[in-house]
Amino acid sequence: NGMCFLTNKPLAPGARLAAEIKLPGLRTPVAFHVEVVWSRPVANPHQRATPHQAETGVRFGRIDSKDRTLIMLYARLHTLPPRSVGR
Repeated sequence: NGMCFLTNKPLAPGARLAAEIKLPGLRTPVAFHVEVVWSRPVANPHQRATPHQAETGVRFGRIDSKDRTLIMLYARLHTLPPRSVGR
């Protein structure tokens, strides 16, 4: 299992990172480790400045099974429709 999120710059595949995510209803962020699977620049059709310059897909590394379930449930309930890069 894993997830995709926006980053400030493309990240190297294979990079291992510590991450955390704040989920609504939880007092503290969920902390976990991930490995970058892919990362690609985000096309900005309007050429506006944006703090997010890349989409990055990661695979979960060390994560408590309960935390993984919370993240995946939240993602299923709040998933955005797929879009193609460069649109």
